[in-house]
Amino acid sequence: MNKFKKIILSFLIIVFVSLAAGHFISEKDVSADSGISESIQAIAKGIENVAKSLEPLNVLSVRGNNVGIGVARPQEKLDVNGYVNAKEGFCIDGDCISSWSELRDSFKEQDELDEKIKEELEEVMRELEKKLIEEKLREEMEDIARELEEKLREEELKKEMEEVMRELEEKLREEELKKEMEEVMRELEEKLREEELKQQLEDIIKNL
Repeated sequence: MNKFKKIILSFLIIVFVSLAAGHFISEKDVSADSGISESIQAIAKGIENVAKSLEPLNVLSVRGNNVGIGVARPQEKLDVNGYVNAKEGFCIDGDCISSWSELRDSFKEQDELDEKIKEELEEVMRELEKKLIEEKLREEMEDIARELEEKLREEELKKEMEEVMRELEEKLREEELKKEMEEVMRELEEKLREEELKQQLEDIIKNL
């Protein structure tokens, strides 16, 4: 247990010293050409030595700007193999939470928002389907109406043609009757002429 405490204490010292050194260097704006002070070099060397001494225990490792805890070759700024405990809270890019219940509430709000959006989308889809059905029914009704109009026009044309045919038939019958009457009249006229001639002949014979 004491060994673990020493390791944790060493880690905290390294982190604190690293932050202080970085702040000191940035404040003084020390360049590589002008050199770093012996104290800063000693601190950096000490950090490196402590990190190297802890590496075999697979507890702390430093690779470039990355720090690993329980990770021999850290791939991120802080790479931890295990649980992370934060007393005050946890932040990502300024977005902080102080408890799991707050995170659950955030997820719950997001789920409620997603559900609301889903319901709205479903309502929109239902309205679209309804409009599509109405449009389809309207088109079908228009097609039926056009077909009925065509049939009515055809029926009207048929009736008109039948009427014309009846009129033609009547005219033909009238014409035939007229011809028959004319034929009868001619026959009557011929008979009358024959009768007249016959009468005339009889009269002549009587006079003789």
